Amino acid sequence: MWNPSSVILGIRHERVFGFLGRAGDILDAVRRSEGGKVVPSKLFSKIQWPNQITARMLNNDQSVTVDFSIEGVVLNVDLDKMGWSRQRANELFLDLVRIAFQYSGGETSINRIGIVDNYVFDHDAPGRVAAGAITTLQGIGDPTDFTFRASFKNAVPEVARGASEDWLNTIIEIGAGKKTEDSERPDALRVSIDYQVYFVPERQYSRGLVAEHHERFTDHVDRLQRVRLAGLYSEVRAVHG
Repeated sequence: MWNPSSVILGIRHERVFGFLGRAGDILDAVRRSEGGKVVPSKLFSKIQWPNQITARMLNNDQSVTVDFSIEGVVLNVDLDKMGWSRQRANELFLDLVRIAFQYSGGETSINRIGIVDNYVFDHDAPGRVAAGAITTLQGIGDPTDFTFRASFKNAVPEVARGASEDWLNTIIEIGAGKKTEDSERPDALRVSIDYQVYFVPERQYSRGLVAEHHERFTDHVDRLQRVRLAGLYSEVRAVHG
């Protein structure tokens, strides 16, 4: 499998208006947890309020940010800058969710869990690679600009047994881009795989739900790379090993 350059992990619930009133308690609790088994010492150096319902903690270079809001918790980690694996980021995410949900006013029901893997690969012809791997448009010309985005909805296996109405959503984005503003032409292939499970009805939160989704996600990503995106996968492996 490819190694993601960054990852976003999120969990959503119906708006809990009392949650924001405890924002200060949540931020203080995260501070107290720094230097423990999961949250690194002095990880978060800044606090921001991007909107009226969200408190954000981040480190100096913004390679780690976490949003606590009345709608849920979202963690964004630049794995390359931090030198972390996705699993390491997931451990931090679980601990931050545990801290936040202590102040949600009781048992917390959730309606969505999501993971986004972002990949960036150096390539001298990213548009050609992307177009050739996932379309039949070869031969028109040199695809110097290429952007693809699609969303795919599926029921989870339990739905077939009548256990729930839960459903899964996979959003795939592939595009040719520039590594820096000084680049004369596209020289980077960017791939994003966003995998979300929607709970219908809502489910009581547990670490097990996150673990189950993470396992499904890794299996799903592996299959995508080796089957649906096989051409793209092979090309990237040929260049990057």
